[in-house]
Amino acid sequence: MNSLRRRLIPFAVFFWCLSLLTGCQVNLLPNEAEEPEATPRIISPAANVNEIAYRGVLPYTPVAFAGLSKLNDLQKSQLERTMMTRATAHFPPDKYLFQEGQLISREEGSSWLKEWERMLGHPFVLGFLEHDYLTEQGELGGMVLGVAVTSGYTPVVKGAPQSPVRFSENQIRQMSQTVADDLVGRLRQKANAPIVVLIVLHDPDEAFVPGGMLMESVAKEGSQKVTQWNEVAEEWMLLPHPRGGSGDHQTAINTSFKQLQEQIEDYFPRFASVSGMARFQKQQLVELTVEINAEYDSQEQITQLAQFVIAKLPDVIPNQTQVNLYIRSLNQPQAIYVRQADGTEFFHLYRQ
Repeated sequence: MNSLRRRLIPFAVFFWCLSLLTGCQVNLLPNEAEEPEATPRIISPAANVNEIAYRGVLPYTPVAFAGLSKLNDLQKSQLERTMMTRATAHFPPDKYLFQEGQLISREEGSSWLKEWERMLGHPFVLGFLEHDYLTEQGELGGMVLGVAVTSGYTPVVKGAPQSPVRFSENQIRQMSQTVADDLVGRLRQKANAPIVVLIVLHDPDEAFVPGGMLMESVAKEGSQKVTQWNEVAEEWMLLPHPRGGSGDHQTAINTSFKQLQEQIEDYFPRFASVSGMARFQKQQLVELTVEINAEYDSQEQITQLAQFVIAKLPDVIPNQTQVNLYIRSLNQPQAIYVRQADGTEFFHLYRQ
Protein backbone atom coordinates (compact mmCIF):
# COMPACT_ATOMS: atom_id res chain seq x y z
CA MET A 1 0.00 0.00 0.00
CA ASN A 2 2.86 2.41 0.80
CA SER A 3 4.36 1.78 -2.63
CA LEU A 4 1.10 2.57 -4.36
CA ARG A 5 0.64 5.69 -2.26
CA ARG A 6 4.04 6.95 -3.45
CA ARG A 7 3.06 6.15 -6.99
CA LEU A 8 0.03 8.43 -6.79
CA ILE A 9 1.96 11.62 -6.13
CA PRO A 10 3.32 12.13 -9.70
CA PHE A 11 -0.11 11.26 -11.14
CA ALA A 12 -1.86 13.93 -9.07
CA VAL A 13 0.74 16.56 -9.87
CA PHE A 14 0.59 15.53 -13.49
CA PHE A 15 -3.09 15.96 -13.90
CA TRP A 16 -3.64 19.02 -11.69
CA CYS A 17 -2.02 21.76 -12.71
CA LEU A 18 6.10 13.65 -16.24
CA SER A 19 35.12 18.73 -20.63
CA LEU A 20 35.38 17.14 -24.06
CA LEU A 21 36.40 13.48 -23.86
CA THR A 22 37.85 11.01 -26.32
CA GLY A 23 37.70 7.81 -24.28
CA CYS A 24 34.87 5.30 -24.35
CA GLN A 25 33.33 6.34 -21.02
CA VAL A 26 32.82 9.49 -19.00
CA ASN A 27 33.21 9.72 -15.24
CA LEU A 28 30.42 12.06 -14.11
CA LEU A 29 31.16 11.79 -10.39
CA PRO A 30 33.61 14.43 -9.14
CA ASN A 31 37.12 13.23 -8.31
CA GLU A 32 37.42 14.04 -4.62
CA ALA A 33 41.21 14.32 -4.89
CA GLU A 34 40.90 17.06 -7.50
CA GLU A 35 37.70 18.78 -6.36
CA PRO A 36 37.28 18.35 -2.61
CA GLU A 37 33.75 18.99 -1.38
CA ALA A 38 32.37 19.72 2.04
CA THR A 39 29.60 17.19 1.46
CA PRO A 40 30.76 13.75 0.21
CA ARG A 41 28.99 12.15 -2.72
CA ILE A 42 26.94 9.06 -1.92
CA ILE A 43 24.52 6.76 -3.74
CA SER A 44 20.94 7.17 -2.55
CA PRO A 45 19.33 3.97 -1.21
CA ALA A 46 16.78 2.06 -3.25
CA ALA A 47 13.14 2.32 -2.22
CA ASN A 48 10.62 -0.50 -2.53
CA VAL A 49 8.09 1.20 -4.82
CA ASN A 50 6.10 0.11 -7.87
CA GLU A 51 6.89 3.32 -9.71
CA ILE A 52 10.26 3.59 -11.43
CA ALA A 53 12.88 3.95 -8.69
CA TYR A 54 16.38 4.71 -9.90
CA ARG A 55 18.94 5.31 -7.22
CA GLY A 56 20.74 8.62 -7.58
CA VAL A 57 23.89 10.43 -6.58
CA LEU A 58 23.66 12.75 -3.58
CA PRO A 59 23.91 15.70 -3.16
CA TYR A 60 21.52 16.07 -6.08
CA THR A 61 22.89 17.93 -9.12
CA PRO A 62 20.40 19.99 -11.17
CA VAL A 63 20.25 19.53 -14.92
CA ALA A 64 22.83 21.61 -16.80
CA PHE A 65 20.43 22.52 -19.64
CA ALA A 66 16.70 22.67 -18.93
CA GLY A 67 15.60 23.14 -22.51
CA LEU A 68 11.82 22.86 -22.20
CA SER A 69 10.83 26.49 -21.70
CA LYS A 70 8.28 26.36 -24.54
CA LEU A 71 6.33 23.55 -22.83
CA ASN A 72 3.84 24.02 -20.00
CA ASP A 73 4.16 22.19 -16.67
CA LEU A 74 1.86 19.35 -17.73
CA GLN A 75 3.83 18.74 -20.92
CA LYS A 76 7.18 18.92 -19.12
CA SER A 77 6.07 16.50 -16.43
CA GLN A 78 4.82 13.91 -18.88
CA LEU A 79 7.92 14.17 -21.07
CA GLU A 80 10.12 13.40 -18.07
CA ARG A 81 7.88 10.49 -17.03
CA THR A 82 8.09 9.10 -20.55
CA MET A 83 11.88 9.38 -20.53
CA MET A 84 12.12 7.54 -17.19
CA THR A 85 9.72 4.83 -18.30
CA ARG A 86 11.56 4.13 -21.56
CA ALA A 87 14.93 4.21 -19.82
CA THR A 88 14.13 1.05 -17.86
CA ALA A 89 14.18 -1.03 -21.05
CA HIS A 90 17.77 0.00 -21.74
CA PHE A 91 19.27 0.82 -18.34
CA PRO A 92 17.84 -1.44 -15.58
CA PRO A 93 17.29 0.43 -12.28
CA ASP A 94 19.14 -2.28 -10.33
CA LYS A 95 22.31 -1.71 -12.37
CA TYR A 96 22.32 2.01 -13.14
CA LEU A 97 22.08 5.27 -11.22
CA PHE A 98 20.10 8.28 -12.39
CA GLN A 99 21.55 11.75 -12.75
CA GLU A 100 20.17 14.87 -14.37
CA GLY A 101 21.85 15.65 -17.69
CA GLN A 102 25.34 17.11 -17.26
CA LEU A 103 26.96 16.83 -20.69
CA ILE A 104 25.02 19.54 -22.54
CA SER A 105 25.62 23.01 -21.16
CA ARG A 106 23.04 25.79 -21.16
CA GLU A 107 24.99 27.70 -23.82
CA GLU A 108 25.29 24.64 -26.08
CA GLY A 109 21.65 23.64 -25.77
CA SER A 110 20.35 27.11 -26.57
CA SER A 111 22.71 27.39 -29.53
CA TRP A 112 21.70 24.01 -30.96
CA LEU A 113 17.99 24.91 -30.85
CA LYS A 114 18.69 28.07 -32.86
CA GLU A 115 20.86 26.18 -35.35
CA TRP A 116 18.16 23.57 -35.97
CA GLU A 117 15.59 26.26 -36.73
CA ARG A 118 17.99 27.89 -39.19
CA MET A 119 18.85 24.53 -40.72
CA LEU A 120 15.19 23.51 -41.22
CA GLY A 121 14.03 27.00 -42.18
CA HIS A 122 11.17 27.10 -39.66
CA PRO A 123 10.27 26.16 -36.06
CA PHE A 124 10.12 22.43 -35.35
CA VAL A 125 12.01 21.50 -32.17
CA LEU A 126 10.30 22.94 -29.09
CA GLY A 127 13.06 21.80 -26.77
CA PHE A 128 14.93 18.78 -25.48
CA LEU A 129 16.08 17.27 -22.20
CA GLU A 130 18.99 15.03 -21.22
CA HIS A 131 18.96 12.27 -18.59
CA ASP A 132 22.18 10.43 -17.70
CA TYR A 133 22.49 6.87 -16.39
CA LEU A 134 25.67 5.99 -14.51
CA THR A 135 27.33 2.81 -13.39
CA GLU A 136 27.98 2.41 -9.68
CA GLN A 137 31.58 3.40 -10.42
CA GLY A 138 30.35 6.80 -11.59
CA GLU A 139 30.96 6.22 -15.31
CA LEU A 140 28.42 7.22 -17.93
CA GLY A 141 26.56 4.07 -18.95
CA GLY A 142 24.02 5.70 -21.26
CA MET A 143 21.80 8.66 -21.96
CA VAL A 144 18.14 9.32 -22.75
CA LEU A 145 17.25 12.39 -24.81
CA GLY A 146 13.64 13.55 -24.95
CA VAL A 147 13.12 15.77 -28.00
CA ALA A 148 9.86 17.73 -28.08
CA VAL A 149 8.72 18.65 -31.59
CA THR A 150 5.63 20.31 -33.03
CA SER A 151 3.26 19.16 -35.76
CA GLY A 152 2.93 22.71 -37.07
CA TYR A 153 3.34 26.42 -36.43
CA THR A 154 1.86 29.80 -37.28
CA PRO A 155 4.19 32.10 -39.27
CA VAL A 156 4.34 35.74 -38.26
CA VAL A 157 5.13 38.37 -40.90
CA LYS A 158 5.74 41.95 -39.75
CA GLY A 159 3.98 41.17 -36.49
CA ALA A 160 0.88 39.73 -38.19
CA PRO A 161 -0.01 36.01 -37.82
CA GLN A 162 -0.38 34.16 -41.12
CA SER A 163 -2.20 30.95 -42.04
CA PRO A 164 -1.12 28.00 -39.86
CA VAL A 165 1.35 25.52 -41.36
CA ARG A 166 0.91 21.82 -40.65
CA PHE A 167 3.59 19.21 -41.32
CA SER A 168 2.83 15.87 -42.96
CA GLU A 169 3.77 12.63 -41.18
CA ASN A 170 6.58 12.11 -43.66
CA GLN A 171 7.95 15.61 -43.04
CA ILE A 172 7.86 15.08 -39.28
CA ARG A 173 9.81 11.83 -39.58
CA GLN A 174 12.39 13.32 -41.94
CA MET A 175 12.97 16.37 -39.75
CA SER A 176 13.14 14.19 -36.63
CA GLN A 177 15.81 12.06 -38.31
CA THR A 178 17.82 15.16 -39.23
CA VAL A 179 17.68 16.58 -35.71
CA ALA A 180 18.41 13.23 -34.03
CA ASP A 181 21.47 12.59 -36.22
CA ASP A 182 22.82 16.06 -35.55
CA LEU A 183 22.24 15.75 -31.82
CA VAL A 184 23.91 12.34 -31.58
CA GLY A 185 26.85 13.54 -33.69
CA ARG A 186 27.44 16.47 -31.36
CA LEU A 187 27.29 14.28 -28.27
CA ARG A 188 29.77 11.81 -29.74
CA GLN A 189 32.40 14.50 -29.22
CA LYS A 190 31.74 14.12 -25.50
CA ALA A 191 30.93 10.42 -24.92
CA ASN A 192 30.58 7.08 -26.70
CA ALA A 193 27.88 5.58 -24.46
CA PRO A 194 24.53 4.40 -25.93
CA ILE A 195 22.04 7.21 -26.54
CA VAL A 196 18.28 6.62 -26.49
CA VAL A 197 16.41 9.26 -28.52
CA LEU A 198 12.68 9.82 -27.98
CA ILE A 199 10.66 12.00 -30.36
CA VAL A 200 7.62 13.46 -28.55
CA LEU A 201 5.09 15.15 -30.84
CA HIS A 202 3.03 18.14 -29.68
CA ASP A 203 -0.06 19.56 -31.35
CA PRO A 204 0.02 23.39 -31.28
CA ASP A 205 -3.78 23.42 -30.95
CA GLU A 206 -3.81 21.12 -27.89
CA ALA A 207 -2.09 23.03 -25.09
CA PHE A 208 -3.96 21.15 -22.34
CA VAL A 209 -2.69 17.68 -23.22
CA PRO A 210 0.86 16.29 -23.13
CA GLY A 211 2.82 15.44 -26.22
CA GLY A 212 2.59 11.86 -27.44
CA MET A 213 5.73 9.81 -28.01
CA LEU A 214 5.96 9.30 -31.76
CA MET A 215 9.02 7.08 -32.05
CA GLU A 216 12.13 5.85 -30.27
CA SER A 217 15.60 4.79 -31.35
CA VAL A 218 18.98 3.89 -29.88
CA ALA A 219 22.34 5.08 -31.16
CA LYS A 220 24.60 2.27 -30.03
CA GLU A 221 27.95 2.83 -28.39
CA GLY A 222 30.13 4.90 -30.71
CA SER A 223 27.44 5.21 -33.42
CA GLN A 224 27.27 8.65 -35.06
CA LYS A 225 23.67 8.37 -36.28
CA VAL A 226 20.24 6.97 -35.52
CA THR A 227 19.59 4.11 -37.95
CA GLN A 228 16.33 2.44 -36.92
CA TRP A 229 13.16 3.78 -35.27
CA ASN A 230 10.57 2.00 -33.18
CA GLU A 231 7.12 3.45 -33.91
CA VAL A 232 5.11 4.12 -30.72
CA ALA A 233 2.30 6.39 -32.02
CA GLU A 234 1.15 7.64 -28.61
CA GLU A 235 -1.80 10.04 -28.39
CA TRP A 236 -3.38 12.03 -25.57
CA MET A 237 -6.99 13.19 -25.61
CA LEU A 238 -8.87 15.62 -23.37
CA LEU A 239 -12.30 14.37 -22.22
CA PRO A 240 -14.96 15.25 -23.02
CA HIS A 241 -13.53 16.37 -26.34
CA PRO A 242 -15.17 19.47 -27.87
CA ARG A 243 -15.01 17.95 -31.37
CA GLY A 244 -15.63 14.35 -30.39
CA GLY A 245 -12.08 13.25 -31.08
CA SER A 246 -10.21 12.10 -34.16
CA GLY A 247 -10.70 8.56 -35.39
CA ASP A 248 -12.98 5.77 -34.23
CA HIS A 249 -10.83 4.96 -31.17
CA GLN A 250 -11.14 8.51 -29.83
CA THR A 251 -14.80 8.86 -30.74
CA ALA A 252 -15.63 5.65 -28.85
CA ILE A 253 -13.98 6.66 -25.57
CA ASN A 254 -15.41 10.17 -25.83
CA THR A 255 -18.94 8.77 -26.17
CA SER A 256 -18.47 6.41 -23.22
CA PHE A 257 -16.99 9.15 -21.06
CA LYS A 258 -19.90 11.50 -21.77
CA GLN A 259 -22.31 8.75 -20.72
CA LEU A 260 -20.40 8.37 -17.44
CA GLN A 261 -20.53 12.13 -16.98
CA GLU A 262 -24.31 12.16 -17.47
CA GLN A 263 -24.80 9.34 -14.97
CA ILE A 264 -22.80 11.21 -12.33
CA GLU A 265 -24.99 14.26 -12.99
CA ASP A 266 -28.17 12.23 -12.53
CA TYR A 267 -27.18 10.48 -9.29
CA PHE A 268 -25.03 13.20 -7.74
CA PRO A 269 -26.60 16.49 -8.82
CA ARG A 270 -24.33 18.64 -6.65
CA PHE A 271 -21.21 17.73 -8.60
CA ALA A 272 -19.26 20.63 -10.09
CA SER A 273 -17.44 19.12 -13.06
CA VAL A 274 -16.08 15.90 -14.51
CA SER A 275 -13.12 15.88 -16.87
CA GLY A 276 -10.62 13.34 -18.03
CA MET A 277 -7.59 12.45 -20.09
CA ALA A 278 -7.12 9.38 -22.28
CA ARG A 279 -3.81 7.96 -23.46
CA PHE A 280 -3.57 5.73 -26.53
CA GLN A 281 -0.74 3.74 -28.07
CA LYS A 282 -1.24 2.66 -31.67
CA GLN A 283 -4.93 3.60 -31.23
CA GLN A 284 -5.36 1.30 -28.20
CA LEU A 285 -6.53 2.88 -24.94
CA VAL A 286 -3.84 2.23 -22.29
CA GLU A 287 -4.67 4.78 -19.58
CA LEU A 288 -7.65 6.85 -18.45
CA THR A 289 -7.50 9.63 -15.86
CA VAL A 290 -10.74 11.03 -14.42
CA GLU A 291 -10.98 14.11 -12.23
CA ILE A 292 -14.18 15.06 -10.40
CA ASN A 293 -14.54 18.40 -8.69
CA ALA A 294 -17.42 17.91 -6.29
CA GLU A 295 -19.23 19.98 -3.66
CA TYR A 296 -19.86 17.61 -0.78
CA ASP A 297 -19.71 18.04 2.96
CA SER A 298 -19.02 14.58 4.39
CA GLN A 299 -16.51 11.84 3.73
CA GLU A 300 -19.33 9.35 3.36
CA GLN A 301 -20.69 11.33 0.43
CA ILE A 302 -17.25 11.27 -1.19
CA THR A 303 -17.01 7.52 -0.56
CA GLN A 304 -20.40 6.89 -2.18
CA LEU A 305 -19.44 8.97 -5.20
CA ALA A 306 -16.15 7.12 -5.59
CA GLN A 307 -17.85 3.71 -5.27
CA PHE A 308 -20.41 4.67 -7.90
CA VAL A 309 -17.77 5.77 -10.41
CA ILE A 310 -15.57 2.72 -9.75
CA ALA A 311 -18.55 0.43 -10.35
CA LYS A 312 -19.31 2.17 -13.66
CA LEU A 313 -15.74 2.09 -15.01
CA PRO A 314 -16.02 -1.41 -16.57
CA ASP A 315 -18.78 0.00 -18.78
CA VAL A 316 -16.40 2.69 -20.02
CA ILE A 317 -13.02 1.04 -20.54
CA PRO A 318 -11.42 -2.42 -20.87
CA ASN A 319 -10.18 -4.13 -17.71
CA GLN A 320 -6.54 -4.05 -18.85
CA THR A 321 -6.51 -0.24 -19.03
CA GLN A 322 -4.94 1.70 -16.17
CA VAL A 323 -7.36 4.04 -14.37
CA ASN A 324 -6.58 7.06 -12.19
CA LEU A 325 -9.54 8.65 -10.42
CA TYR A 326 -9.18 11.88 -8.43
CA ILE A 327 -11.99 13.50 -6.46
CA ARG A 328 -11.55 17.05 -5.19
CA SER A 329 -13.64 19.47 -3.18
CA LEU A 330 -12.97 23.16 -2.56
CA ASN A 331 -9.49 22.84 -4.05
CA GLN A 332 -8.60 20.02 -1.68
CA PRO A 333 -8.05 16.36 -2.54
CA GLN A 334 -10.79 14.13 -1.18
CA ALA A 335 -10.15 10.67 -2.63
CA ILE A 336 -7.89 8.76 -5.01
CA TYR A 337 -8.51 5.47 -6.75
CA VAL A 338 -5.99 3.70 -8.98
CA ARG A 339 -6.45 0.48 -10.91
CA GLN A 340 -3.26 -0.61 -12.59
CA ALA A 341 -3.17 -2.48 -15.87
CA ASP A 342 -2.58 -5.78 -14.03
CA GLY A 343 -5.77 -5.27 -11.98
CA THR A 344 -4.09 -4.12 -8.75
CA GLU A 345 -6.34 -1.57 -7.02
CA PHE A 346 -5.81 1.13 -4.44
CA PHE A 347 -8.31 3.51 -2.82
CA HIS A 348 -7.50 6.29 -0.38
CA LEU A 349 -9.87 8.69 1.35
CA TYR A 350 -8.15 11.82 2.64
CA ARG A 351 -8.66 12.81 6.27
CA GLN A 352 -9.38 16.51 6.58
